[in-house]
Amino acid sequence: LATAAIGFMKSHKNAHFLVAGKGPSENIIRKLFTEAGIENRLHLLGVVQGKSLADCYHTMDVFVFASKSETQGMVLCEAMAAGVPVIAIDAPGVREVVKDEKNGRLLARENSAEFYSALSWCLDRNKREWERLREGARETAQVFSVENCTRDALQVYEKAAVGNLLPTTREQSEWRRMMRRLNIEWKIVANVGRATGLALSEIITS
Repeated sequence: LATAAIGFMKSHKNAHFLVAGKGPSENIIRKLFTEAGIENRLHLLGVVQGKSLADCYHTMDVFVFASKSETQGMVLCEAMAAGVPVIAIDAPGVREVVKDEKNGRLLARENSAEFYSALSWCLDRNKREWERLREGARETAQVFSVENCTRDALQVYEKAAVGNLLPTTREQSEWRRMMRRLNIEWKIVANVGRATGLALSEIITS
């Protein structure tokens, strides 16, 4: 991602690269930008929270997410709640949020060319297309709102409660009860992750 950003920024003189958070790649990123001679347009902010984090999202034109493992979707929903299109790698938890060319770009592979192409595609949109992307992002954030996720979780509980009133044999009942529990727990975890992401977004942008 850093390599792609450097290539993009060399051909777009007004572009800046803002990184929120800390991690082991920080020194590598700084070194790459220094070697490219554009370290003055790199902004490594460290850990940011609350209003400062909301300001980061609202400052961005595009939010780029390079992780394939930390894919709960929280930061994706936060960015989209600020009306920021998202570029991310196709992975579980990401593909449920990012819809290619609707609210951002969903990349099939992790390489510099893919990121560069996606950045160029997003920022080459005309005004009408760009507003459509931003509106798509806001609509997606609303889908994963606290109210919607809470309603879905309650529906799962209601279905499970009804199912438990109709046991057959003891073995079938125990098996179905176990499967229902696993299904409920998985949906709750998924919904809590999504709801938490948007809840945080709503708090920090208020």
